[in-house]
Amino acid sequence: MLCPELWRFPQPTYSRTTLTCSSWTKGKASDKVRREIRARQFNRTVSIVLPVCQQSAVDELDRELRAATRAGSYCCLVRQCPLVELLRQEFLEAFVRRGRIFAISAVGSLETDDCVALTPDGILLLNLHQETFQRLGISDSLVTHRKDKYVVKLDLMSTSPETSGGGPRIERVRERFVTESLACDLLIRWLPPNDCSTMLGVAPELTISPASLERYLTVARGLTVVQVPAISYKRRELSDEAIPLLSRDKDGEWCTHDELLEYFGMLVLDCDTVEEEYLNEYTLDGNRIENDAATGNWHIQINGMLSPMEVESLADTLARFVINRSNHAPPESGLLWVGLHVQCHSNVPASRGDQGEKGMGWNSENAYTIIIGSDGAVICNLIVGISGKGSTKNEFQ
Repeated sequence: MLCPELWRFPQPTYSRTTLTCSSWTKGKASDKVRREIRARQFNRTVSIVLPVCQQSAVDELDRELRAATRAGSYCCLVRQCPLVELLRQEFLEAFVRRGRIFAISAVGSLETDDCVALTPDGILLLNLHQETFQRLGISDSLVTHRKDKYVVKLDLMSTSPETSGGGPRIERVRERFVTESLACDLLIRWLPPNDCSTMLGVAPELTISPASLERYLTVARGLTVVQVPAISYKRRELSDEAIPLLSRDKDGEWCTHDELLEYFGMLVLDCDTVEEEYLNEYTLDGNRIENDAATGNWHIQINGMLSPMEVESLADTLARFVINRSNHAPPESGLLWVGLHVQCHSNVPASRGDQGEKGMGWNSENAYTIIIGSDGAVICNLIVGISGKGSTKNEFQ
């Protein structure tokens, strides 16, 4: 049996931007950081690493993290949902144009499948094969063509006939969806508007709530709906971990930004970071800190469909946690840190023409990592796989 030389495979191309700032408050106020976070609207996993923490502090932080998300909201999986349901007038008025809706293909790859996404700002994105696109017969200037794949962008918020994407255009697409019977498994989360979340004196089945979407789809439309957790938490203690320290300057044997990001990625992927004698092992060089009997290293993983605002709230909570910890005599030579890694859904149709063939396939490896040191300094590392671009850019604020 031939053994391929795996280490000789070319590295997938990517674009990376590293932003640094003195505090999270300044970082969040930056247009670059805020734009990058809010542009990623379909976040499926948030991983938080807390090194050298007492369990009581982690318990308190866990409660604050849960409060930062709308854990009581509903998320449902609609089996073989006809896409025409997304264009029905009652659905548009009740769920798309009121509150915030997140919908994306539950399974499928941009390279091999027809994928769909509905963003909170009412933009319907379709990633279609050439055959599907030709059957639909959609001819519009807002269609992006990329290597036998077509991305159709439809504005569902617009109701004016004079506006591109409104009125007649929605009606034309609705007719084509009915003719072709397009359907797929959809993962949907709806956040109702704050001004009508409760209605006193009204029967429970008529009260507007996150469950209203599920009732509409099952009762009014007769679709098969499976309720899934919108947000789920899982916490574990990392055993036998030695934590690297960030350097206050470029001198000394301290962990660099890139080395810390690599180590953080190992923890997120649940790789073995404990040194042992083996052919391939990960070794952590430089100064590091060991836990005592009262502290440990923790990994909190949040799964589901998180909005950009919820991710910002999680980062705000971590920043406050760091400030509180800094009052308890941090190490004089190096910096402890807390980290947050966000992984987005990879099959979000993109309307930009340069978003094809990301990394090894067409799916997007959109992810970013925010690391906050005990001095409040922030590293925000953004990675997007884009064919033909393998650049690394550092920007300091």
